[in-house]
Amino acid sequence: KAFESGVKAANDAAANINEIHGVFSELGTQLENFSEGKLKLIRGSKDVTLDDNSIYDPFSPLGGSFVGGALNALRKKIKKNCLCIKLESEETLHDISFYEISKTGYPISLSFSGKSITCHDKQGLEEALRELFSHPDTGKIINKLTAKAKTLPAGEENPVPPEEN
Repeated sequence: KAFESGVKAANDAAANINEIHGVFSELGTQLENFSEGKLKLIRGSKDVTLDDNSIYDPFSPLGGSFVGGALNALRKKIKKNCLCIKLESEETLHDISFYEISKTGYPISLSFSGKSITCHDKQGLEEALRELFSHPDTGKIINKLTAKAKTLPAGEENPVPPEEN
């Protein structure tokens, strides 16, 4: 019985994680459609340094700084999963949220703009992502990148190296 329970738990966790990745992929498709293919949603990871009392906020005025204890001796590096937006023609990633998926898939927590939202199912995740994309900080990034995309000469969204003769 215990083996069956463990296998079922592993299968349920894999299904939940696939569902979460599917929600992110659908959101990425919606962003690409909205921006006519100019913006991409990227799931990535970022090394961040934490001290015991710090909260990481990617939207802070300092471009993602730590608030809290200042003792360097307490600082430690961790890898955080992040959702980023990038202009299709560039490599620069713009963090919009950090997220943490539990071993069972749910709950998943999203952190952005000084808040953290814990989602216990797909509906909760979709609501949290709507809140993320409705937030002025995310809107500013989308506006900035969309405006930048419009300044690129036609055909340069995907630069192709000239052929050598």
